[in-house]
Amino acid sequence: MNRENGDDSYSGGSSLGYQEFLGQRALLVDDNEINLKVLEIRLQKKGFKTTITTNPKEALELLKSHTFDLVLLDLVMPEITGLEILDFVRKKHSAIELPVIMTTAQLESSNIVSAFDKGANDYITKPIDFKVTWARIRTHLTIKRLNEDLEKKRQESIEHARMGTLVDMAGSVAHEINNPLTIILGWVQLLNNSVEKGSSKEKILVGLDNIFQSVLRVESVVRGLSAFAKEGGGEEVQDLSIQSVLQTTLSICQTTLSDLGISFISQNLKSDVFIKGREGMFIQVFFNLIKNSMEAIKNLEERWIKINFEINDNQLTIYFTDSGEGIPKEIQSKIMIPFFTTHEMEKGESAIGLGLSVCKGIVEEHGGVFRLNPEAENTQFIISLRLNS
Repeated sequence: MNRENGDDSYSGGSSLGYQEFLGQRALLVDDNEINLKVLEIRLQKKGFKTTITTNPKEALELLKSHTFDLVLLDLVMPEITGLEILDFVRKKHSAIELPVIMTTAQLESSNIVSAFDKGANDYITKPIDFKVTWARIRTHLTIKRLNEDLEKKRQESIEHARMGTLVDMAGSVAHEINNPLTIILGWVQLLNNSVEKGSSKEKILVGLDNIFQSVLRVESVVRGLSAFAKEGGGEEVQDLSIQSVLQTTLSICQTTLSDLGISFISQNLKSDVFIKGREGMFIQVFFNLIKNSMEAIKNLEERWIKINFEINDNQLTIYFTDSGEGIPKEIQSKIMIPFFTTHEMEKGESAIGLGLSVCKGIVEEHGGVFRLNPEAENTQFIISLRLNS
């Protein structure tokens, strides 16, 4: 049997519990209908919307087609066990996303270890003591809610950092396209004069080629900014050429590097090296690393940034190194913490300290590893990513 109910029929219970979990959706699975009805009534009094079933197969179908905030699951049932249903749940949802509390008779407690191994959040014994049950439900739903709040704040921080990077990129783009636009305007004037004076076809073609190359330069810079900005709208995962992503990023800040006298060296990267990822996100990683390096080494006598690549089996390792003397040991453990910064704020500037933490988050979101190399002679970050097979 399966029955879904809202909270309209039962409005009793403490007002705090009712308000706290009003509208939370619970799936109750037990082959004992009496147990189900008792739990259903008590949870509805706390403000829950409940769905109950005595049929394990039906429970699987409900988990495929419905969304729940909590599952109370009988450990031992005929045909399909609670452990099998738990396996199905954990393939779709983590223990934080969807808490599962097993119900079990005391004699079945030897199976509890197996349930925890498969991802159960907790267990309660039969006959069910609702005070104990409620305490455990409340604990796990509170953890779930706190995690959701933290994830929301994390996403807000990432968006804040992304917008800050977008502002930095926009400034770099304006700087980058100034030179090619100046060249274009200069050659347009020269060509105009050349046509009036009847200059040779060869001279005119040279001018047109210079204009064309400058237009390509502008297009490359603007495309880089556009690729990054597109990421905020939900960019799709695609096959990415790391070489292309790096070149796109460099197009945004090449002039600034030159103005600061910083040489950029790229070694051992081939055009056929691909990963699965979001282009805008990896542009942000490279841009943040280049920007951090520029800020750190701009006043040094020796100014260079080097990026090396190694491929072993199906693993790409990227070594991003600059001529800085390394991160002081006393702050190495802090540099990946959001909002930590050693950058001194100038008037009108906001040093939010999210660059490295965002890089770490993006790389890890793509199944990779981002870390500082404390053993390197210079400042070095290492990115490890899985290649497309």
